[in-house]
Amino acid sequence: MKIERWNRYLKDNKNLREAVSVLSKIEEAGYKAYIVGGTPRDMILGSLEIIDIDIATNCPINELDKMFATHDIGQSRDFGIVVINSDHYHFETANFRKDEKYKDGRHPDSVQIVDDLEIDIKRRDFTVNALALTKEGEIIDYINGIDDIKNKVIRTVGNPYERFKEDYVRMIRAARFGSIDGFRIADETKQAIEEMSPLVNKVTPERVRLELIKAADKPGKMFAKFIVLLEDLTLLKHILPEVSDLKNYPHTLDFHPEGLLVWDHVIKCVEISNNGYLSQLAILFHDIGKAKTLTFKENGRPKYYFHAKVGSEMVANICNRLKFSTFQKEALVYTTKNHMKWHKILEMKPSRIAKMINSPYFETLVDVCEADEFSRGEKFMYKGSFDKQLEHVLDIKKKWELQQLERPVRLVDGNRIMELTELKPSKLVGKIKEEVEDYIIDNNVNYEDQKEVDELINKVFKEIKSENNM
Repeated sequence: MKIERWNRYLKDNKNLREAVSVLSKIEEAGYKAYIVGGTPRDMILGSLEIIDIDIATNCPINELDKMFATHDIGQSRDFGIVVINSDHYHFETANFRKDEKYKDGRHPDSVQIVDDLEIDIKRRDFTVNALALTKEGEIIDYINGIDDIKNKVIRTVGNPYERFKEDYVRMIRAARFGSIDGFRIADETKQAIEEMSPLVNKVTPERVRLELIKAADKPGKMFAKFIVLLEDLTLLKHILPEVSDLKNYPHTLDFHPEGLLVWDHVIKCVEISNNGYLSQLAILFHDIGKAKTLTFKENGRPKYYFHAKVGSEMVANICNRLKFSTFQKEALVYTTKNHMKWHKILEMKPSRIAKMINSPYFETLVDVCEADEFSRGEKFMYKGSFDKQLEHVLDIKKKWELQQLERPVRLVDGNRIMELTELKPSKLVGKIKEEVEDYIIDNNVNYEDQKEVDELINKVFKEIKSENNM
């Protein structure tokens, strides 16, 4: 790498400067150390931001413990791996090693610590990830990785069948790296994945989820390409069969000019969105309920009644299967269940909108609805119309001070309800409170006028007593 470019990287990336400092300290102790993995690849691709930096060294782990603050990742120390903590930066650091046989398609039965960087490089997954970088900015390439990066080819290091047998998740990673703009997967690598794709079922749910999140955290075009590659490689039907199945369900061009299939719509939605992994996943999942709700009108047009509700149940199952966190699951279920409500949002009562806004997942819902609308082009939803809807929603949000609060504005006090009605704490008190709050929001009542609020409480209480013969 030219010295001017290397110096610019050092100037712009403090974590890279700190990593170089770690390399220097290891070398001063008489050992070898290099930056490996994605950093050299990203530099060749011209990425200006260096995020995760990994280090490879022949320095024994016990010596690293003496030189740096270190911590373990599970049982990684058994495989010659620790994390070095230096000036608030964390660098996963591994000994040069040669992996022995793999029996579980994930971990080698044992590793042999070696003193040769080239041996370590040749055990890695893809040529684009098998480069090493010295502290002076020199790139070491034993397997023509630089050429593959420049030619934008994803190719395994050595025999693809052997590489994938060692770790089945590498098949998903091939699609993730292949989704980089302009890249393609080498024919022999692609063929091996297609033949071995059923073995991806042996990958743990946690690792599948991690790969999905990493892919979804990229721009929409890359994530869409990743999903299409998974389908082309016959991996998607094993990982997310609910999404793969969307290729079997029709749309009409009159309403969906983006394509004849639900699949085409979903891929287009993903392509036009760039809002972070949670929104990207929510967009990917928003219409999966159509795979279980297809009916046809008398004119032969497909119709998907209640697909949002059915889809939310399917998303819950996906999240349980892939072990998403509670927060992630709730967000993905909420957006799938509620995305169709946006079409009628100008007709909704303000109280109903206020309850939607108060969800911690509302912004994710807006991202889904925006992609859902704009994927079909201006014939169906002009930007001004969506902006009008959003402005209406935000006016309600601002008016009732619901944004970013831990809970809504207290419009009605439960203790006041019990004082006026002589009720004990109960569900009935909660029902009165909810109905009075809805009335206040829907009819623009001044909730600071206690006399008017008291009158509403008494009115609602009488109505409920009458309806229930109390």
